[in-house]
Amino acid sequence: MVLPRQILLLSDNAQSVASLEGALSAGQFRLHRLMPLDQLEQRLPALMTTVDGAIVDGTAPYFSNGRLDPALLALDRCQLGAVLLTPAGTPPRELANLPLVWPVPAGRADLLAQALHIVAGYQQVIRQFQREIRLFQRLDNRLTGQFTEIDEEMRLASRIQRDFLPRRLPSLGPASFATLYRPAGWVSGDLYDVFRLDESHVGFYVADAVGHGMPAALLTMFIKRSMETKQVGGGGYRLLGPEETMAALNRALVDASLSASQFTTALYAVLNIQTLQLEFARGGHPHPLWLHADGATSEPETDGSLLGVFTEAEFRRGVIQMSPGDKLILYSDGLEMVFVEGDQACSELYRRHIEDTRHLPIEQMLATLVDQMDHQIGSLNPRDDVTVVGLEIAK
Repeated sequence: MVLPRQILLLSDNAQSVASLEGALSAGQFRLHRLMPLDQLEQRLPALMTTVDGAIVDGTAPYFSNGRLDPALLALDRCQLGAVLLTPAGTPPRELANLPLVWPVPAGRADLLAQALHIVAGYQQVIRQFQREIRLFQRLDNRLTGQFTEIDEEMRLASRIQRDFLPRRLPSLGPASFATLYRPAGWVSGDLYDVFRLDESHVGFYVADAVGHGMPAALLTMFIKRSMETKQVGGGGYRLLGPEETMAALNRALVDASLSASQFTTALYAVLNIQTLQLEFARGGHPHPLWLHADGATSEPETDGSLLGVFTEAEFRRGVIQMSPGDKLILYSDGLEMVFVEGDQACSELYRRHIEDTRHLPIEQMLATLVDQMDHQIGSLNPRDDVTVVGLEIAK
């Protein structure tokens, strides 16, 4: 059984009801109610779920008193299709801005029925779209709430991760330090630390978990816990050489059997603040930059593979003799990608800037590096985490 289509009649003319009911009864239409045009704006929203279309009585005197156009606009805003009855013998109205309104001359019952079938068909499609829109709106509200919750959790994770970084950098004898730490997102896959080992030695490192985001950030917590720098026992202690620390960290990463190929690079250095001899070892990490007091620049090299791959990987110790006025820069490889020349990343620009500012104290030097980074293309959406640890030997 096909239910009759419910058609809303908008008219101030009571005679329209009888004449239209007779004309439409055979076409499975039922006039839903007679509504004065003046009440349409207030009452239409409540009727949208019960009517399949509308007939707007546009016969005289409604053209002349300016009450018709507001009614048509109200129907258009509610996306309810309508047939506009126009006085017989008048030219058709221009309705280009009202795509859901079809003009039909009064007295043409055959055209009126055809137009109402079209209107009712469109109304079914519109209702389906409206239901889907409401569904998407509910999903959007749910997703917005979930993203807000995730954002708050990431903010908390960022604060917790920063709590694992040194709150205060040691200043021992002639050695002073400065750092630059800039995650690509809320959390970072980079980690650094600077710490006093004993009265004569200070240790510092930069580690970089492959990738960035939460998986890499969680790995940095494991790295910090696994950094073994001294052995205590028998009433004393022994400082581990940097190559021993790298080997121990590598074994810890391999033994953990972490999923998703969680590899790491790192560079660990130990400075004797009395002799200014610096020992270091690296595992797949960029070589440090050594800015000599006489204006020369070098990259001390030593062998060491990526951490977390091979259990028996070997790491060699590098030794350099620093002098008053020297600086040493440890950094993660994100620094190489942050500087651009034109539209392309230029891995030498960061080094050029460091060399141009070598005369500044180490803290000011890194501050100018931050300022230069902020002026690079894409600085608001960095591709990787950036971490720098700078050491300066006082003159």
